[in-house]
Amino acid sequence: MKHKWHLHTIYISLLFLLLALYKNHFLVIPEVHSTLKVIISFVLLFIGFVLSAISQQRFLTKGSFHISILQSIAMVGLNIFTKYIPGKVMTVMGKALHLSETKGYPVLPLSVLFLKIQIITLWCGMMLAIFGLFFHHAMIRFSWIGLSLFCILSIVIFSQSMNDLCTRMLAKVLRKPLALPNISIGDTIRSIHWFAGTWLLWGFAFYFLVGGLSENYISLPIIFCFPFAGTIGIIALFSPGGIGIRESIIVGYLTSLNVDLPIAITLSAVSRIWFLIGECFIFMLGYWCRKYYEKSKHA
Repeated sequence: MKHKWHLHTIYISLLFLLLALYKNHFLVIPEVHSTLKVIISFVLLFIGFVLSAISQQRFLTKGSFHISILQSIAMVGLNIFTKYIPGKVMTVMGKALHLSETKGYPVLPLSVLFLKIQIITLWCGMMLAIFGLFFHHAMIRFSWIGLSLFCILSIVIFSQSMNDLCTRMLAKVLRKPLALPNISIGDTIRSIHWFAGTWLLWGFAFYFLVGGLSENYISLPIIFCFPFAGTIGIIALFSPGGIGIRESIIVGYLTSLNVDLPIAITLSAVSRIWFLIGECFIFMLGYWCRKYYEKSKHA
């Protein structure tokens, strides 16, 4: 029964993805100016997805849920499209259900761990995004505002007393019991190179993608554009997979770097298809990894 439920989440998420792509007109074919740069962008994109799976495997292992890297790639890959289900609950629950099915681990503590992973991923992405704003002369004022908000968010995340206060406030607003996960700053610091490294790989991949599809000179600080747009897209719970939100942020970021608006719009749309290809890659790799370790288990 669990196996069927997990397959259903994959099919439903793919359906929502196709509907979202159709409604937002993302099927754009751009002109390629540098094939080499585009190839490099895909290589870095794919490596970033694999590093994301390794990051989660390391964090789960520290939480006493031991899985191999192959199992982690399968877990991440087979659940990569659940982000397109509205509400994004299945982004966390899908992976917990997968490990419950394949390893017999309890769903609830796994869900808490995956929520922590999601928060740390966002925290690292925001850190890089705000760091990048300081290199962006057009947004230097926003960088200080962003840094202030980031510091407040860090206190809320890592301070036990602030965490308890926010929990009580949210419980009153929602009128039901609520428990926010306690995240250790020590665990976060020990994991930061994995999660931040994933964002940086995707940032450099985006840099080469834009460089390969644009005739204009592209400055290096554009690597912080994707972490900035990506984190906002994840936070926007009302937008499945951040569709529309991430692209709008990318357009604004590129135009502020003197990229012409029509080109910026095209690049933002192409970046969605580009990242989707990366998601298809990790999905297929995850499918292969699952078949491989299942075959090895029965050998």
